[in-house]
Amino acid sequence: MISPLLLHCARARPDLETLRGLAAEEVDWTALVQQSVLHGLGPIVYWYLNQACPDTVPEGLHSQFRQNARRNLLATAELLRLLEIFEAASIPLVPFKGPALAWSLYEDPALREMSDLDVLVRPRDVDRAIGLLRSHGYRPWFSCVDRRFFAGSQEMPLVREDGSVAVDLHWGLLPRYFPLDASVFFERLAPVPIAGRQVPTFCPEDLLLFLCVHNSKHGWTLLASLCDIARLIDRCAVNWDDVLARARASHVSRCLSLSLTLARDLLGAATPELRRETLAASAREQLMNGSGDVSARSHLALLERLTDKVRFWQDILRPKLADFESLHIPASLFPVYYVARPLRLAAKYGLLAARRLLTAGRMLA
Repeated sequence: MISPLLLHCARARPDLETLRGLAAEEVDWTALVQQSVLHGLGPIVYWYLNQACPDTVPEGLHSQFRQNARRNLLATAELLRLLEIFEAASIPLVPFKGPALAWSLYEDPALREMSDLDVLVRPRDVDRAIGLLRSHGYRPWFSCVDRRFFAGSQEMPLVREDGSVAVDLHWGLLPRYFPLDASVFFERLAPVPIAGRQVPTFCPEDLLLFLCVHNSKHGWTLLASLCDIARLIDRCAVNWDDVLARARASHVSRCLSLSLTLARDLLGAATPELRRETLAASAREQLMNGSGDVSARSHLALLERLTDKVRFWQDILRPKLADFESLHIPASLFPVYYVARPLRLAAKYGLLAARRLLTAGRMLA
Protein backbone atom coordinates (compact mmCIF):
# COMPACT_ATOMS: atom_id res chain seq x y z
CA MET A 1 0.00 0.00 0.00
CA ILE A 2 1.35 3.44 -0.96
CA SER A 3 2.18 5.49 2.13
CA PRO A 4 0.39 8.82 2.79
CA LEU A 5 3.78 10.56 2.79
CA LEU A 6 4.54 9.34 -0.73
CA LEU A 7 1.07 10.33 -1.94
CA HIS A 8 1.52 13.83 -0.54
CA CYS A 9 4.91 14.25 -2.24
CA ALA A 10 3.26 13.32 -5.56
CA ARG A 11 0.73 16.16 -5.33
CA ALA A 12 1.17 19.19 -7.57
CA ARG A 13 1.94 21.46 -4.61
CA PRO A 14 2.95 19.49 -1.53
CA ASP A 15 2.53 21.35 1.76
CA LEU A 16 5.77 21.27 3.74
CA GLU A 17 4.04 21.49 7.12
CA THR A 18 1.90 18.50 6.23
CA LEU A 19 5.02 16.62 5.19
CA ARG A 20 6.68 17.38 8.53
CA GLY A 21 3.67 15.97 10.32
CA LEU A 22 3.65 12.82 8.22
CA ALA A 23 7.41 12.34 8.65
CA ALA A 24 7.05 12.71 12.43
CA GLU A 25 4.72 9.72 12.50
CA GLU A 26 6.04 6.19 12.58
CA VAL A 27 7.41 5.73 9.05
CA ASP A 28 8.97 2.61 7.58
CA TRP A 29 11.73 4.46 5.75
CA THR A 30 13.03 1.36 4.01
CA ALA A 31 9.57 0.69 2.59
CA LEU A 32 9.21 4.36 1.61
CA VAL A 33 12.45 4.29 -0.38
CA GLN A 34 11.36 1.07 -2.10
CA GLN A 35 7.94 2.52 -2.98
CA SER A 36 9.50 5.77 -4.21
CA VAL A 37 11.83 3.89 -6.54
CA LEU A 38 9.07 1.52 -7.68
CA HIS A 39 6.76 4.40 -8.61
CA GLY A 40 9.42 6.59 -10.23
CA LEU A 41 9.21 9.24 -7.51
CA GLY A 42 12.56 8.92 -5.73
CA PRO A 43 13.86 12.36 -6.86
CA ILE A 44 10.66 14.20 -6.03
CA VAL A 45 10.35 12.59 -2.58
CA TYR A 46 13.95 13.59 -1.85
CA TRP A 47 13.32 17.15 -3.05
CA TYR A 48 10.36 17.84 -0.78
CA LEU A 49 11.58 15.93 2.26
CA ASN A 50 14.88 17.80 2.01
CA GLN A 51 12.94 21.06 2.28
CA ALA A 52 10.48 19.96 4.97
CA CYS A 53 12.67 17.86 7.25
CA PRO A 54 16.21 17.42 5.90
CA ASP A 55 17.39 15.39 8.91
CA THR A 56 15.00 12.55 8.03
CA VAL A 57 15.91 12.09 4.34
CA PRO A 58 17.24 8.57 3.68
CA GLU A 59 20.65 8.59 1.98
CA GLY A 60 19.35 6.27 -0.74
CA LEU A 61 17.04 9.00 -2.01
CA HIS A 62 19.83 11.60 -2.07
CA SER A 63 22.10 9.44 -4.22
CA GLN A 64 19.22 8.57 -6.53
CA PHE A 65 18.45 12.27 -6.99
CA ARG A 66 22.04 13.00 -8.02
CA GLN A 67 22.11 10.08 -10.45
CA ASN A 68 18.81 11.09 -11.99
CA ALA A 69 20.00 14.70 -12.39
CA ARG A 70 23.02 13.49 -14.36
CA ARG A 71 20.91 11.22 -16.58
CA ASN A 72 18.41 13.98 -17.28
CA LEU A 73 21.08 16.50 -18.21
CA LEU A 74 22.60 13.99 -20.62
CA ALA A 75 19.20 13.21 -22.15
CA THR A 76 18.33 16.91 -22.49
CA ALA A 77 21.62 17.72 -24.19
CA GLU A 78 21.08 14.84 -26.61
CA LEU A 79 17.53 15.96 -27.37
CA LEU A 80 18.73 19.46 -28.24
CA ARG A 81 21.38 17.93 -30.51
CA LEU A 82 18.76 15.82 -32.29
CA LEU A 83 16.46 18.82 -32.72
CA GLU A 84 19.25 20.68 -34.51
CA ILE A 85 20.03 17.67 -36.70
CA PHE A 86 16.40 17.16 -37.71
CA GLU A 87 15.86 20.88 -38.25
CA ALA A 88 18.82 20.96 -40.62
CA ALA A 89 17.29 18.02 -42.51
CA SER A 90 13.86 19.76 -42.64
CA ILE A 91 12.17 16.91 -40.76
CA PRO A 92 9.74 18.15 -38.09
CA LEU A 93 10.58 16.42 -34.79
CA VAL A 94 8.25 16.78 -31.79
CA PRO A 95 9.53 15.71 -28.36
CA PHE A 96 6.96 14.69 -25.77
CA LYS A 97 7.16 13.16 -22.30
CA GLY A 98 10.82 13.07 -21.11
CA PRO A 99 12.53 16.49 -21.06
CA ALA A 100 9.42 18.25 -22.39
CA LEU A 101 7.55 17.34 -19.20
CA ALA A 102 10.54 17.62 -16.88
CA TRP A 103 11.38 21.19 -17.91
CA SER A 104 7.83 22.53 -18.21
CA LEU A 105 5.95 20.94 -15.28
CA TYR A 106 8.54 20.52 -12.52
CA GLU A 107 10.43 23.02 -10.37
CA ASP A 108 13.67 21.31 -11.35
CA PRO A 109 14.06 18.99 -14.36
CA ALA A 110 15.90 16.52 -12.12
CA LEU A 111 12.62 15.78 -10.33
CA ARG A 112 11.18 13.67 -13.14
CA GLU A 113 12.65 10.33 -14.09
CA MET A 114 12.99 9.42 -17.76
CA SER A 115 14.27 6.27 -19.38
CA ASP A 116 14.41 7.44 -23.01
CA LEU A 117 13.57 10.24 -25.41
CA ASP A 118 10.12 10.02 -26.99
CA VAL A 119 9.92 11.90 -30.29
CA LEU A 120 7.20 12.03 -32.94
CA VAL A 121 7.57 12.38 -36.70
CA ARG A 122 5.01 12.28 -39.47
CA PRO A 123 4.51 8.82 -41.04
CA ARG A 124 5.92 10.03 -44.35
CA ASP A 125 9.21 10.95 -42.62
CA VAL A 126 9.84 7.67 -40.78
CA ASP A 127 12.37 6.19 -43.21
CA ARG A 128 14.30 9.44 -43.44
CA ALA A 129 14.22 9.83 -39.66
CA ILE A 130 15.62 6.33 -39.10
CA GLY A 131 18.32 6.98 -41.68
CA LEU A 132 19.20 10.29 -40.05
CA LEU A 133 19.47 8.72 -36.61
CA ARG A 134 21.64 5.93 -38.02
CA SER A 135 23.98 8.46 -39.60
CA HIS A 136 24.38 10.26 -36.24
CA GLY A 137 25.35 7.37 -34.03
CA TYR A 138 22.14 5.42 -33.47
CA ARG A 139 21.11 1.88 -34.31
CA PRO A 140 17.75 0.15 -33.95
CA TRP A 141 17.53 -1.58 -30.58
CA PHE A 142 16.60 -4.75 -32.43
CA SER A 143 18.90 -4.32 -35.39
CA CYS A 144 17.92 -7.45 -37.34
CA VAL A 145 14.16 -7.14 -36.82
CA ASP A 146 11.84 -6.27 -39.72
CA ARG A 147 10.12 -2.91 -39.16
CA ARG A 148 6.76 -4.55 -39.76
CA PHE A 149 6.97 -5.94 -36.24
CA PHE A 150 6.52 -2.36 -34.99
CA ALA A 151 3.50 -1.53 -37.16
CA GLY A 152 1.01 -2.10 -34.34
CA SER A 153 2.74 0.10 -31.76
CA GLN A 154 3.75 2.71 -34.37
CA GLU A 155 7.10 3.27 -32.70
CA MET A 156 10.64 1.94 -33.03
CA PRO A 157 13.26 1.96 -30.26
CA LEU A 158 16.79 3.02 -31.15
CA VAL A 159 19.89 3.43 -29.01
CA ARG A 160 23.16 5.33 -29.35
CA GLU A 161 26.11 3.15 -30.24
CA ASP A 162 27.69 3.89 -26.85
CA GLY A 163 24.45 2.88 -25.10
CA SER A 164 24.14 6.21 -23.28
CA VAL A 165 20.75 7.35 -24.65
CA ALA A 166 17.72 5.54 -26.05
CA VAL A 167 15.19 7.08 -28.43
CA ASP A 168 11.65 5.92 -29.08
CA LEU A 169 10.84 7.12 -32.59
CA HIS A 170 7.05 7.40 -32.94
CA TRP A 171 4.98 7.91 -36.07
CA GLY A 172 1.78 7.35 -34.11
CA LEU A 173 0.92 7.93 -30.48
CA LEU A 174 -0.84 4.72 -29.50
CA PRO A 175 -1.97 1.41 -30.96
CA ARG A 176 -4.76 1.98 -33.47
CA TYR A 177 -7.46 0.67 -31.15
CA PHE A 178 -6.99 3.91 -29.15
CA PRO A 179 -7.98 6.34 -31.94
CA LEU A 180 -5.95 9.46 -31.14
CA ASP A 181 -4.94 11.01 -34.46
CA ALA A 182 -1.31 12.15 -34.24
CA SER A 183 -1.73 14.36 -37.32
CA VAL A 184 -4.12 16.58 -35.35
CA PHE A 185 -1.51 16.97 -32.61
CA PHE A 186 0.94 18.33 -35.21
CA GLU A 187 -1.53 21.10 -36.05
CA ARG A 188 -1.82 22.31 -32.42
CA LEU A 189 1.78 22.39 -31.18
CA ALA A 190 2.82 24.81 -28.45
CA PRO A 191 6.33 25.86 -27.33
CA VAL A 192 7.82 24.87 -23.97
CA PRO A 193 11.20 25.94 -22.56
CA ILE A 194 13.85 23.20 -22.50
CA ALA A 195 17.26 24.29 -21.24
CA GLY A 196 16.72 27.86 -22.45
CA ARG A 197 15.33 26.91 -25.86
CA GLN A 198 11.69 27.10 -26.95
CA VAL A 199 10.77 23.67 -28.28
CA PRO A 200 7.44 22.74 -29.94
CA THR A 201 5.50 19.98 -28.22
CA PHE A 202 1.87 19.04 -27.63
CA CYS A 203 -0.43 21.82 -26.48
CA PRO A 204 -1.72 21.34 -22.88
CA GLU A 205 -5.10 19.97 -23.97
CA ASP A 206 -3.60 17.40 -26.34
CA LEU A 207 -0.90 16.47 -23.84
CA LEU A 208 -3.47 15.89 -21.11
CA LEU A 209 -5.58 13.72 -23.38
CA PHE A 210 -2.55 11.71 -24.49
CA LEU A 211 -1.28 11.15 -20.95
CA CYS A 212 -4.71 10.00 -19.78
CA VAL A 213 -5.10 7.48 -22.60
CA HIS A 214 -1.47 6.33 -22.60
CA ASN A 215 -1.40 5.63 -18.87
CA SER A 216 -4.82 3.98 -18.90
CA LYS A 217 -3.48 1.64 -21.57
CA HIS A 218 -0.57 0.75 -19.30
CA GLY A 219 -2.90 -0.10 -16.42
CA TRP A 220 -1.88 2.70 -14.04
CA THR A 221 1.13 0.95 -12.56
CA LEU A 222 3.17 4.08 -11.67
CA LEU A 223 2.20 6.96 -9.41
CA ALA A 224 4.69 9.15 -11.31
CA SER A 225 2.35 9.03 -14.33
CA LEU A 226 -0.47 10.42 -12.22
CA CYS A 227 1.92 13.06 -10.89
CA ASP A 228 2.47 14.31 -14.47
CA ILE A 229 -1.28 14.73 -14.94
CA ALA A 230 -1.80 16.51 -11.61
CA ARG A 231 1.01 18.94 -12.39
CA LEU A 232 -0.21 19.59 -15.91
CA ILE A 233 -3.64 20.50 -14.56
CA ASP A 234 -2.05 22.73 -11.92
CA ARG A 235 0.54 24.47 -14.12
CA CYS A 236 -1.43 25.03 -17.34
CA ALA A 237 -4.63 26.90 -18.12
CA VAL A 238 -6.41 23.88 -19.55
CA ASN A 239 -9.40 24.49 -21.80
CA TRP A 240 -11.66 21.82 -20.34
CA ASP A 241 -14.40 22.26 -22.94
CA ASP A 242 -11.83 21.49 -25.64
CA VAL A 243 -10.44 18.46 -23.77
CA LEU A 244 -13.88 16.96 -23.16
CA ALA A 245 -14.98 17.60 -26.74
CA ARG A 246 -11.79 16.04 -28.15
CA ALA A 247 -12.23 13.01 -25.89
CA ARG A 248 -15.78 12.48 -27.10
CA ALA A 249 -14.80 12.93 -30.75
CA SER A 250 -11.90 10.48 -30.36
CA HIS A 251 -13.97 7.98 -28.33
CA VAL A 252 -11.59 8.03 -25.36
CA SER A 253 -13.87 9.66 -22.77
CA ARG A 254 -13.63 6.59 -20.56
CA CYS A 255 -9.83 6.82 -20.36
CA LEU A 256 -10.04 10.55 -19.65
CA SER A 257 -12.64 10.13 -16.93
CA LEU A 258 -10.74 7.28 -15.29
CA SER A 259 -7.45 9.18 -15.23
CA LEU A 260 -8.91 12.43 -13.98
CA THR A 261 -10.84 10.61 -11.26
CA LEU A 262 -7.60 9.03 -10.02
CA ALA A 263 -5.77 12.37 -10.16
CA ARG A 264 -8.55 14.04 -8.17
CA ASP A 265 -9.05 11.31 -5.57
CA LEU A 266 -5.40 10.45 -4.91
CA LEU A 267 -3.54 13.72 -5.60
CA GLY A 268 -6.22 16.38 -5.13
CA ALA A 269 -6.12 17.61 -8.75
CA ALA A 270 -8.68 20.27 -9.63
CA THR A 271 -10.72 18.49 -12.28
CA PRO A 272 -14.14 19.36 -13.72
CA GLU A 273 -17.26 17.45 -12.70
CA LEU A 274 -16.95 13.96 -14.11
CA ARG A 275 -19.38 11.16 -14.74
CA ARG A 276 -18.98 8.30 -12.32
CA GLU A 277 -16.35 5.96 -13.76
CA THR A 278 -17.00 2.36 -12.84
CA LEU A 279 -13.38 1.38 -13.51
CA ALA A 280 -11.94 3.94 -11.09
CA ALA A 281 -12.32 1.94 -7.87
CA SER A 282 -10.45 -1.10 -9.16
CA ALA A 283 -7.80 1.07 -10.87
CA ARG A 284 -7.23 2.96 -7.62
CA GLU A 285 -6.86 -0.26 -5.65
CA GLN A 286 -4.42 -1.68 -8.20
CA LEU A 287 -2.33 1.49 -8.20
CA MET A 288 -2.23 1.65 -4.41
CA ASN A 289 -1.23 -2.01 -4.18
CA GLY A 290 1.24 -1.95 -7.07
CA SER A 291 -0.73 -4.41 -9.18
CA GLY A 292 -1.77 -2.52 -12.31
CA ASP A 293 -3.95 -4.47 -14.74
CA VAL A 294 -2.74 -4.65 -18.36
CA SER A 295 -4.79 -7.69 -19.32
CA ALA A 296 -6.87 -7.99 -22.49
CA ARG A 297 -10.01 -7.67 -20.37
CA SER A 298 -8.85 -4.35 -18.89
CA HIS A 299 -8.02 -2.99 -22.35
CA LEU A 300 -11.39 -3.98 -23.76
CA ALA A 301 -13.16 -2.33 -20.82
CA LEU A 302 -11.58 0.99 -21.82
CA LEU A 303 -12.63 0.83 -25.46
CA GLU A 304 -15.91 2.53 -26.31
CA ARG A 305 -16.66 1.28 -29.81
CA LEU A 306 -17.05 -2.15 -31.32
CA THR A 307 -14.71 -0.97 -34.10
CA ASP A 308 -11.92 -0.38 -31.60
CA LYS A 309 -12.50 -3.71 -29.86
CA VAL A 310 -12.13 -5.42 -33.25
CA ARG A 311 -8.91 -3.47 -33.85
CA PHE A 312 -7.66 -4.63 -30.47
CA TRP A 313 -8.07 -8.29 -31.42
CA GLN A 314 -6.49 -7.56 -34.80
CA ASP A 315 -3.51 -6.09 -32.96
CA ILE A 316 -3.31 -9.16 -30.72
CA LEU A 317 -2.90 -11.28 -33.85
CA ARG A 318 -0.36 -8.95 -35.43
CA PRO A 319 3.21 -10.36 -35.35
CA LYS A 320 5.29 -9.08 -32.41
CA LEU A 321 8.93 -9.27 -31.37
CA ALA A 322 8.22 -12.41 -29.34
CA ASP A 323 7.24 -14.15 -32.58
CA PHE A 324 10.54 -13.19 -34.18
CA GLU A 325 12.42 -14.45 -31.13
CA SER A 326 10.69 -17.81 -31.36
CA LEU A 327 10.82 -18.18 -35.15
CA HIS A 328 13.61 -16.71 -37.31
CA ILE A 329 12.61 -16.77 -40.96
CA PRO A 330 13.61 -14.59 -43.97
CA ALA A 331 11.83 -11.27 -44.40
CA SER A 332 10.33 -12.53 -47.68
CA LEU A 333 8.33 -15.06 -45.64
CA PHE A 334 6.93 -12.48 -43.20
CA PRO A 335 3.27 -13.53 -43.84
CA VAL A 336 4.09 -16.86 -42.21
CA TYR A 337 4.18 -15.03 -38.87
CA TYR A 338 0.45 -14.36 -39.19
CA VAL A 339 -0.09 -18.11 -39.15
CA ALA A 340 2.53 -18.84 -36.50
CA ARG A 341 1.39 -16.18 -34.00
CA PRO A 342 -2.06 -17.61 -33.13
CA LEU A 343 -0.47 -21.05 -32.85
CA ARG A 344 2.20 -19.71 -30.49
CA LEU A 345 -0.38 -17.86 -28.39
CA ALA A 346 -2.59 -20.93 -28.21
CA ALA A 347 0.34 -23.03 -27.05
CA LYS A 348 1.49 -20.40 -24.52
CA TYR A 349 -1.88 -19.73 -22.88
CA GLY A 350 -3.01 -23.31 -23.20
CA LEU A 351 0.04 -24.33 -21.20
CA LEU A 352 -0.64 -21.65 -18.58
CA ALA A 353 -4.26 -22.80 -18.26
CA ALA A 354 -3.13 -26.40 -17.90
CA ARG A 355 -0.72 -25.41 -15.13
CA ARG A 356 -3.45 -23.55 -13.27
CA LEU A 357 -5.75 -26.56 -13.50
CA LEU A 358 -2.97 -28.82 -12.31
CA THR A 359 -2.20 -26.54 -9.38
CA ALA A 360 -5.89 -26.31 -8.47
CA GLY A 361 -6.17 -30.09 -8.63
CA ARG A 362 -3.24 -30.54 -6.25
CA MET A 363 -4.73 -28.05 -3.79
CA LEU A 364 -8.02 -29.96 -3.80
CA ALA A 365 -6.36 -33.36 -3.47
